[in-house]
Amino acid sequence: MRTTLQTASILIALLAAIATGSAATQSNSPAAGNSPGVDMGAISQKLGQETLSLRQQALDATTRLDALEKSLADGQRNTEQATATVDELLKLLRGLAARLSKDGQYAQLVNAEKNTITNIGDRATAHPNPKVRDLAPWYQAKADNLSQDLSDAEQLRTKLLAEIDRLEKEKDVLSFTIAATNIEAFIKDARDYLDILSNLAATTKGLADDIGNAFGTTTPTQ
Repeated sequence: MRTTLQTASILIALLAAIATGSAATQSNSPAAGNSPGVDMGAISQKLGQETLSLRQQALDATTRLDALEKSLADGQRNTEQATATVDELLKLLRGLAARLSKDGQYAQLVNAEKNTITNIGDRATAHPNPKVRDLAPWYQAKADNLSQDLSDAEQLRTKLLAEIDRLEKEKDVLSFTIAATNIEAFIKDARDYLDILSNLAATTKGLADDIGNAFGTTTPTQ
């Protein structure tokens, strides 16, 4: 459920309390007093924009799969066409796998959001004000959701790499095959992975918007 404006105002006010209270009572903590330098709205906006870009990549890839299927349906089946189709599929799958790598922007931005939320949540848990401590579960839930998105992304990347390996091993046979159904089976698998990717992007975008709204950014992404 999207955080209401009233709740957002409370969160912002309590964040200030966390910053000042932590600085006063936990001055030896490396995390103490860092909130003023953290722009959660900006972090959420970057993550939201990345998910929109990721979803667009999935849409573009789906359009390309449509074209590949059409060429097969139109009977353009020969060794040259089959080789080009397999090469295009490999390029598409490799691009998606690279986008989801641990060094990729998606993973880096999700980690930045998760680490910041976790840091503030930890400080809320240890805060002397009970009203601040009551907010700790909210932060923990968001951090857990972001962790799940990272896990889902890695699982999808593992499946993509396995599919790439399988397609590479079958490349020579597929390049000389006459039956279009053999290649169409790989195209269908690619569609399934694109559906998973689109859903993952939508889920992460929802989290980015919720967190951004709670920190005063009313529209992190479009």
